[in-house]
Amino acid sequence: MARELLSLLLVILLFGTTIGMNNNTDTIASCRTTDVVVRLPPFLCTREARGSSYKPLPTGWLYGNWKLTYSSQASYQSLENLELDSSPVFPQSAALLGQANDLSSYTLPNSTILQTGYGVDTPRRSRDKTLGPEWDDVYDFVGNGVLAITDTSFAFLAWGYDTIGVPYVVIYESPVTLTGIPSAIDIESRSQGGPSKATLDKIFQELRALNNPEITQLVYQIKPLVRNGNRANTGPVVCDAACVNNTVQASP
Repeated sequence: MARELLSLLLVILLFGTTIGMNNNTDTIASCRTTDVVVRLPPFLCTREARGSSYKPLPTGWLYGNWKLTYSSQASYQSLENLELDSSPVFPQSAALLGQANDLSSYTLPNSTILQTGYGVDTPRRSRDKTLGPEWDDVYDFVGNGVLAITDTSFAFLAWGYDTIGVPYVVIYESPVTLTGIPSAIDIESRSQGGPSKATLDKIFQELRALNNPEITQLVYQIKPLVRNGNRANTGPVVCDAACVNNTVQASP
């Protein structure tokens, strides 16, 4: 990917550049571990209806490589070894702080060719300065080229470490109007195997406890995605200009 993640993170560490979508100062040491705190996505509830103890992502938490291990999205269930790489757009726009590169990569059944899709995530609160903190961790995705019709929005519903110390996130994807793709819930992990069973069970329990009909229906549609180990020994995805424009596949 044309993001040079390590170089960018080095810049952040050395110069303290603020590129997050919020001013959360939580450190890794202060992050919760095995507890699971979920929220309703602000698309589905008003500020008054929230009452959640959800805390925003620490700055930089979303950056790096994530394995999409569980999803209710039917279109994802036909893909294999789906991963997502996130990194800060550099340089950052003063008007749209917190923008991130969003690179997905996967293989198709009976194929070893790596498919990719690139776009940019923009924090909703950077787009609309009138929104309150309940809109933290909500992003608008805009794809390039052929993915322009897949523009969508997503919100983090939960994040933390599972019972064995591996980071995970739970994400709600809004419907894609132009293509008819429905809303979905995704569970991503830094691990190929996804969150531990104890944490996964707790995630499902807490999502159902939100008592929201749409969320509950999506929870029952969540399935494990195919991870067959074909990418276990590959390096970071290289995404050149053609990849960024979604005109060619990338190479591992």
